[in-house]
Amino acid sequence: MLNPDGVISGNYRCSLAGVDLNRQWRFPDPVLDQSVYELKRILQKLKKQLVLYLDLHGHSRQTNLFAYGCSTYPSTDHRFYTVRMYPKILSVLAPEFSYQNCCFGHGGNQKRGTGRVVVARDIGLVEAFTIEASFFGAI
Repeated sequence: MLNPDGVISGNYRCSLAGVDLNRQWRFPDPVLDQSVYELKRILQKLKKQLVLYLDLHGHSRQTNLFAYGCSTYPSTDHRFYTVRMYPKILSVLAPEFSYQNCCFGHGGNQKRGTGRVVVARDIGLVEAFTIEASFFGAI
């Protein structure tokens, strides 16, 4: 967990300092965003050994379990299919996981600072996902 102080204070997105840590991944501050800064540094060191990055979140509006992945690849590129494989397997193995609710884009500028986008773009790991679990459960 990268946000224990925020969670203890009742926040689920913001740190104790009021910072949304999942938007700080591009340029994390070593003091204010220390947990993100250190994890990013570790991931960069382990770059060649990484096979999967999962960022686990709760979703307040969408139902079921689903994933956000990063893909701007054309369908002629094998990575187009690689990024979709893990969520597809999850949907086959777990009926609560909805492949239909999955999204595979970078999500625009506001998402550029998220862990999955930075890990996919900067570290080069195609299999970088945010797994969302609905606060309402599976429907």
